[in-house]
Amino acid sequence: MRDPKISIIIPVYNRSFLIRKTLKSIQDQLYHNWECLVVDDNSTDETWSTVSALAIGDNRIKIFQKPKELPKGPGASRNYGLTKAEGDIIHFLDSDDILGKSLYEEIIFLFVSREAEAVITRVIFYENSTGKISYEPPPFTIKNFIVNGLINHAFCTPNIFWRRCFLDNAKVLFNEKISMAEDLDFNIRNFVQSPKVIIKNDLFIYARKHENSLTRGCEYIIQRNLDWLVVLNNLIELLCENNLYNITVSRYAAKQAKGLLMNLARNNYFSRKVFSHWLFMNRELVKGFQLANLFIYNAKILFVSAVSISKRLTIKHKPV
Repeated sequence: MRDPKISIIIPVYNRSFLIRKTLKSIQDQLYHNWECLVVDDNSTDETWSTVSALAIGDNRIKIFQKPKELPKGPGASRNYGLTKAEGDIIHFLDSDDILGKSLYEEIIFLFVSREAEAVITRVIFYENSTGKISYEPPPFTIKNFIVNGLINHAFCTPNIFWRRCFLDNAKVLFNEKISMAEDLDFNIRNFVQSPKVIIKNDLFIYARKHENSLTRGCEYIIQRNLDWLVVLNNLIELLCENNLYNITVSRYAAKQAKGLLMNLARNNYFSRKVFSHWLFMNRELVKGFQLANLFIYNAKILFVSAVSISKRLTIKHKPV
Protein backbone atom coordinates (compact mmCIF):
# COMPACT_ATOMS: atom_id res chain seq x y z
CA MET A 1 0.00 0.00 0.00
CA ARG A 2 1.90 3.05 -1.28
CA ASP A 3 -0.20 5.94 -0.01
CA PRO A 4 -2.42 4.83 2.88
CA LYS A 5 -5.16 7.17 3.92
CA ILE A 6 -5.01 8.81 7.35
CA SER A 7 -8.25 9.32 9.27
CA ILE A 8 -7.86 12.14 11.80
CA ILE A 9 -10.57 12.06 14.48
CA ILE A 10 -11.10 15.24 16.52
CA PRO A 11 -13.72 15.48 19.29
CA VAL A 12 -14.77 19.06 19.87
CA TYR A 13 -16.97 21.02 22.27
CA ASN A 14 -17.06 24.81 22.30
CA ARG A 15 -13.65 25.24 20.68
CA SER A 16 -14.40 27.73 17.92
CA PHE A 17 -11.54 29.88 19.27
CA LEU A 18 -9.00 27.02 18.80
CA ILE A 19 -10.16 24.59 16.12
CA ARG A 20 -9.37 26.80 13.12
CA LYS A 21 -5.61 26.80 13.79
CA THR A 22 -5.61 23.04 14.38
CA LEU A 23 -7.37 22.36 11.08
CA LYS A 24 -5.06 24.77 9.26
CA SER A 25 -2.04 22.77 10.47
CA ILE A 26 -3.68 19.64 8.99
CA GLN A 27 -4.42 21.33 5.67
CA ASP A 28 -0.80 22.51 5.46
CA GLN A 29 0.54 18.92 5.58
CA LEU A 30 2.91 17.88 2.79
CA TYR A 31 1.07 14.55 2.75
CA HIS A 32 -2.37 15.00 1.21
CA ASN A 33 -4.16 11.64 1.47
CA TRP A 34 -6.12 12.26 4.65
CA GLU A 35 -9.61 12.85 5.94
CA CYS A 36 -10.40 14.83 9.07
CA LEU A 37 -13.51 13.85 11.01
CA VAL A 38 -14.58 16.51 13.50
CA VAL A 39 -17.15 15.16 15.96
CA ASP A 40 -19.06 18.01 17.58
CA ASP A 41 -20.40 17.15 21.04
CA ASN A 42 -23.37 19.52 20.57
CA SER A 43 -21.42 22.74 21.06
CA THR A 44 -23.21 25.92 22.10
CA ASP A 45 -20.73 28.36 20.53
CA GLU A 46 -19.69 28.91 16.89
CA THR A 47 -17.80 25.62 16.55
CA TRP A 48 -20.25 24.05 14.08
CA SER A 49 -20.32 27.05 11.74
CA THR A 50 -16.55 27.52 11.95
CA VAL A 51 -15.77 23.94 10.94
CA SER A 52 -18.59 23.82 8.38
CA ALA A 53 -17.17 26.88 6.62
CA LEU A 54 -13.76 25.22 6.36
CA ALA A 55 -15.34 21.96 5.15
CA ILE A 56 -17.04 23.76 2.25
CA GLY A 57 -13.65 24.63 0.83
CA ASP A 58 -12.01 21.27 1.58
CA ASN A 59 -14.03 18.07 1.21
CA ARG A 60 -11.42 16.15 3.24
CA ILE A 61 -12.81 17.89 6.34
CA LYS A 62 -16.05 16.30 7.54
CA ILE A 63 -18.11 17.43 10.52
CA PHE A 64 -20.53 15.20 12.43
CA GLN A 65 -22.97 16.00 15.20
CA LYS A 66 -22.58 13.33 17.84
CA PRO A 67 -25.95 11.63 18.49
CA LYS A 68 -27.46 12.98 21.70
CA GLU A 69 -28.18 9.49 23.02
CA LEU A 70 -24.44 8.87 23.30
CA PRO A 71 -22.64 9.92 26.51
CA LYS A 72 -21.03 13.35 26.52
CA GLY A 73 -17.28 13.48 26.55
CA PRO A 74 -14.28 12.84 24.30
CA GLY A 75 -14.31 9.04 24.64
CA ALA A 76 -17.73 8.58 23.06
CA SER A 77 -16.88 11.18 20.40
CA ARG A 78 -13.72 9.33 19.39
CA ASN A 79 -15.52 5.98 19.29
CA TYR A 80 -18.24 7.51 17.12
CA GLY A 81 -15.64 9.06 14.82
CA LEU A 82 -13.97 5.68 14.43
CA THR A 83 -17.21 4.23 13.05
CA LYS A 84 -17.16 6.91 10.33
CA ALA A 85 -13.45 6.65 9.48
CA GLU A 86 -12.42 5.24 6.10
CA GLY A 87 -8.65 5.47 6.47
CA ASP A 88 -5.92 2.85 6.89
CA ILE A 89 -4.15 4.84 9.63
CA ILE A 90 -6.01 6.34 12.61
CA HIS A 91 -4.84 9.50 14.34
CA PHE A 92 -6.82 10.71 17.35
CA LEU A 93 -6.16 14.43 17.66
CA ASP A 94 -7.37 17.08 20.09
CA SER A 95 -8.87 20.39 19.00
CA ASP A 96 -5.98 22.39 20.49
CA ASP A 97 -3.09 20.46 18.87
CA ILE A 98 -0.80 21.73 16.12
CA LEU A 99 1.10 19.61 13.58
CA GLY A 100 4.42 20.29 11.86
CA LYS A 101 4.10 20.33 8.06
CA SER A 102 6.07 17.14 7.41
CA LEU A 103 4.56 15.07 10.24
CA TYR A 104 2.17 12.87 8.24
CA GLU A 105 4.69 12.39 5.44
CA GLU A 106 7.21 10.97 7.92
CA ILE A 107 4.61 8.92 9.80
CA ILE A 108 3.38 7.27 6.60
CA PHE A 109 6.95 6.43 5.60
CA LEU A 110 7.33 4.47 8.86
CA PHE A 111 4.06 2.61 8.42
CA VAL A 112 4.89 1.65 4.84
CA SER A 113 8.63 0.97 5.03
CA ARG A 114 8.69 -0.81 8.39
CA GLU A 115 5.18 -2.27 8.49
CA ALA A 116 4.40 -0.69 11.84
CA GLU A 117 1.10 -1.24 13.65
CA ALA A 118 1.65 1.80 15.88
CA VAL A 119 3.97 4.80 15.66
CA ILE A 120 4.78 6.91 18.72
CA THR A 121 6.10 10.46 18.60
CA ARG A 122 6.45 12.94 21.44
CA VAL A 123 4.39 15.90 22.62
CA ILE A 124 5.59 19.39 23.39
CA PHE A 125 3.20 21.33 25.62
CA TYR A 126 3.38 25.08 25.30
CA GLU A 127 1.50 28.08 26.62
CA ASN A 128 -0.87 29.38 23.97
CA SER A 129 -0.60 32.97 25.22
CA THR A 130 3.21 33.17 25.33
CA GLY A 131 4.47 30.34 23.13
CA LYS A 132 6.79 29.16 25.92
CA ILE A 133 7.31 25.40 26.36
CA SER A 134 5.80 24.18 29.63
CA TYR A 135 6.54 20.44 29.45
CA GLU A 136 8.32 17.98 27.18
CA PRO A 137 8.15 14.27 28.13
CA PRO A 138 11.47 12.41 28.03
CA PRO A 139 12.32 10.29 24.97
CA PHE A 140 10.76 6.84 24.67
CA THR A 141 12.73 3.60 24.66
CA ILE A 142 11.33 0.23 23.65
CA LYS A 143 12.46 -1.35 26.92
CA ASN A 144 9.71 -0.92 29.55
CA PHE A 145 8.06 1.71 27.36
CA ILE A 146 4.54 0.91 28.67
CA VAL A 147 5.53 1.47 32.30
CA ASN A 148 7.71 4.49 31.49
CA GLY A 149 4.98 5.98 29.30
CA LEU A 150 2.51 5.68 32.16
CA ILE A 151 4.80 7.19 34.77
CA ASN A 152 5.98 10.06 32.55
CA HIS A 153 2.48 10.92 31.30
CA ALA A 154 3.79 10.35 27.78
CA PHE A 155 0.85 8.40 26.28
CA CYS A 156 -1.34 11.27 25.21
CA THR A 157 -4.11 11.35 22.64
CA PRO A 158 -2.26 12.92 19.68
CA ASN A 159 1.23 11.40 19.75
CA ILE A 160 0.20 7.84 18.88
CA PHE A 161 -0.82 6.67 15.41
CA TRP A 162 -2.56 3.32 14.87
CA ARG A 163 -2.97 1.00 11.93
CA ARG A 164 -6.72 0.55 11.51
CA CYS A 165 -6.61 -3.22 11.08
CA PHE A 166 -4.79 -3.57 14.41
CA LEU A 167 -7.46 -1.55 16.24
CA ASP A 168 -10.20 -3.60 14.56
CA ASN A 169 -8.59 -6.83 15.76
CA ALA A 170 -7.78 -5.53 19.25
CA LYS A 171 -11.40 -4.40 19.80
CA VAL A 172 -10.36 -1.87 22.46
CA LEU A 173 -12.45 1.30 22.52
CA PHE A 174 -12.32 4.46 24.62
CA ASN A 175 -14.06 4.18 27.97
CA GLU A 176 -17.14 6.38 27.53
CA LYS A 177 -17.86 6.57 31.26
CA ILE A 178 -14.82 8.68 32.13
CA SER A 179 -13.68 12.16 31.13
CA MET A 180 -10.12 12.02 32.51
CA ALA A 181 -7.18 9.86 31.34
CA GLU A 182 -9.39 7.97 28.87
CA ASP A 183 -6.58 8.32 26.30
CA LEU A 184 -4.03 6.77 28.67
CA ASP A 185 -6.44 3.91 29.40
CA PHE A 186 -7.11 3.33 25.67
CA ASN A 187 -3.46 3.42 24.65
CA ILE A 188 -2.11 1.11 27.35
CA ARG A 189 -4.92 -1.42 26.81
CA ASN A 190 -3.90 -1.56 23.17
CA PHE A 191 -0.17 -1.66 23.86
CA VAL A 192 -0.39 -4.71 26.13
CA GLN A 193 -1.61 -6.60 23.04
CA SER A 194 1.93 -6.16 21.68
CA PRO A 195 1.57 -4.37 18.37
CA LYS A 196 4.68 -3.73 16.29
CA VAL A 197 5.63 -0.31 17.63
CA ILE A 198 7.96 2.21 16.00
CA ILE A 199 9.23 5.05 18.20
CA LYS A 200 10.14 8.35 16.57
CA ASN A 201 11.51 10.63 19.29
CA ASP A 202 12.49 13.43 16.91
CA LEU A 203 8.91 14.00 15.73
CA PHE A 204 6.58 16.14 17.83
CA ILE A 205 2.95 17.09 18.26
CA TYR A 206 2.49 20.60 19.68
CA ALA A 207 -0.23 20.83 22.32
CA ARG A 208 -1.49 24.24 23.34
CA LYS A 209 -2.17 24.94 27.01
CA HIS A 210 -4.79 27.63 27.40
CA GLU A 211 -7.54 29.07 29.54
CA ASN A 212 -10.44 26.71 28.96
CA SER A 213 -13.70 28.43 28.09
CA LEU A 214 -15.79 25.79 29.82
CA THR A 215 -17.09 26.22 33.37
CA ARG A 216 -15.01 24.16 35.78
CA GLY A 217 -17.07 23.95 38.94
CA CYS A 218 -16.62 21.77 41.99
CA GLU A 219 -18.65 18.87 40.52
CA TYR A 220 -16.43 18.80 37.44
CA ILE A 221 -13.23 18.76 39.52
CA ILE A 222 -14.56 15.94 41.69
CA GLN A 223 -15.55 13.82 38.71
CA ARG A 224 -12.18 14.32 37.01
CA ASN A 225 -10.35 13.14 40.13
CA LEU A 226 -12.65 10.15 40.55
CA ASP A 227 -12.20 9.20 36.89
CA TRP A 228 -8.41 9.33 37.18
CA LEU A 229 -8.56 7.12 40.28
CA VAL A 230 -10.69 4.57 38.41
CA VAL A 231 -8.22 4.53 35.50
CA LEU A 232 -5.28 4.22 37.89
CA ASN A 233 -6.87 1.26 39.67
CA ASN A 234 -7.72 -0.47 36.40
CA LEU A 235 -4.31 0.07 34.83
CA ILE A 236 -2.46 -1.28 37.85
CA GLU A 237 -4.61 -4.40 37.66
CA LEU A 238 -3.91 -4.67 33.92
CA LEU A 239 -0.15 -4.34 34.40
CA CYS A 240 -0.25 -7.06 37.06
CA GLU A 241 -2.12 -9.39 34.70
CA ASN A 242 0.50 -8.81 32.00
CA ASN A 243 3.57 -9.17 34.25
CA LEU A 244 4.49 -5.50 33.84
CA TYR A 245 4.01 -4.50 37.47
CA ASN A 246 6.98 -3.53 39.65
CA ILE A 247 7.84 -1.45 42.72
CA THR A 248 8.30 1.69 40.63
CA VAL A 249 4.73 1.35 39.36
CA SER A 250 3.48 0.75 42.91
CA ARG A 251 5.15 3.89 44.22
CA TYR A 252 3.86 5.94 41.31
CA ALA A 253 0.30 4.65 41.86
CA ALA A 254 0.40 5.43 45.59
CA LYS A 255 1.69 8.97 45.03
CA GLN A 256 -0.92 9.68 42.35
CA ALA A 257 -3.71 8.28 44.51
CA LYS A 258 -2.60 10.42 47.46
CA GLY A 259 -2.74 13.60 45.42
CA LEU A 260 -6.16 12.78 43.99
CA LEU A 261 -7.60 11.86 47.39
CA MET A 262 -6.32 15.14 48.82
CA ASN A 263 -8.01 17.03 45.96
CA LEU A 264 -11.29 15.28 46.76
CA ALA A 265 -10.92 16.11 50.45
CA ARG A 266 -10.30 19.80 49.64
CA ASN A 267 -13.57 19.77 47.72
CA ASN A 268 -15.46 18.19 50.63
CA TYR A 269 -16.12 14.95 48.79
CA PHE A 270 -16.35 11.86 50.99
CA SER A 271 -18.03 8.61 49.93
CA ARG A 272 -17.68 4.85 49.68
CA LYS A 273 -15.86 5.36 46.39
CA VAL A 274 -13.26 7.47 48.16
CA PHE A 275 -12.86 4.79 50.84
CA SER A 276 -12.16 2.10 48.22
CA HIS A 277 -9.56 4.34 46.55
CA TRP A 278 -8.01 5.06 49.95
CA LEU A 279 -7.65 1.28 50.46
CA PHE A 280 -6.04 1.04 47.02
CA MET A 281 -3.48 3.71 47.95
CA ASN A 282 -2.57 1.92 51.16
CA ARG A 283 -2.23 -1.44 49.41
CA GLU A 284 0.19 0.13 46.93
CA LEU A 285 2.15 1.73 49.78
CA VAL A 286 2.53 -1.66 51.46
CA LYS A 287 3.45 -3.44 48.21
CA GLY A 288 6.03 -0.74 47.49
CA PHE A 289 7.56 -1.07 50.97
CA GLN A 290 6.77 2.58 51.71
CA LEU A 291 6.19 2.29 55.44
CA ALA A 292 7.24 5.87 56.14
CA ASN A 293 4.91 7.17 53.45
CA LEU A 294 2.14 4.97 54.81
CA PHE A 295 2.10 7.31 57.81
CA ILE A 296 2.92 10.53 55.94
CA TYR A 297 0.33 10.14 53.15
CA ASN A 298 -2.47 9.20 55.52
CA ALA A 299 -1.57 12.03 57.89
CA LYS A 300 -1.70 14.55 55.04
CA ILE A 301 -5.05 13.27 53.82
CA LEU A 302 -6.51 13.33 57.33
CA PHE A 303 -5.21 16.85 57.89
CA VAL A 304 -6.67 18.16 54.61
CA SER A 305 -9.97 16.39 55.37
CA ALA A 306 -10.13 17.92 58.85
CA VAL A 307 -9.40 21.42 57.53
CA SER A 308 -12.00 20.99 54.79
CA ILE A 309 -14.67 19.79 57.21
CA SER A 310 -13.84 22.59 59.63
CA LYS A 311 -14.22 25.22 56.92
CA ARG A 312 -17.52 23.73 55.81
CA LEU A 313 -18.88 23.76 59.35
CA THR A 314 -17.67 27.34 59.87
CA ILE A 315 -19.45 28.52 56.72
CA LYS A 316 -22.59 26.56 57.60
CA HIS A 317 -22.89 28.08 61.07
CA LYS A 318 -21.66 31.56 60.20
CA PRO A 319 -24.15 34.15 61.51
CA VAL A 320 -26.01 36.07 58.84
